Amino acid sequence: MQIKANEANALMADTWAKRGIQNSDAGVQERLSKIGSRVLQGYHVAIASEDLGAIAPKMNEIDEELRGFAYEGVGMGLAQRDLLTPSNENRMATFVAGDGAVYHNWVYVQQFSF
Repeated sequence: MQIKANEANALMADTWAKRGIQNSDAGVQERLSKIGSRVLQGYHVAIASEDLGAIAPKMNEIDEELRGFAYEGVGMGLAQRDLLTPSNENRMATFVAGDGAVYHNWVYVQQFSF
């Protein structure tokens, strides 16, 4: 399911209000929405890519300022794949030992939440 940017922003604002977080200025909300979008983008790339070598080139297309957040999503996706669809390969370890080495700290952030 995909939602449009304005729907995502409305959903995010509603979620913040439900959690008791005060409505901040539009610039802060936009920045947080961009960060969340990049995390999800990385997650979706990781769960859809059978070829681990195809992940980093897609992440490297993202603005450097937000790229780490995308790699965080990659970590989340690879960790879920390793847990839910076991194989002889530890996808996360393989990715971090190769193309994901530069962003290894970002990739591993999500592993600690499982």
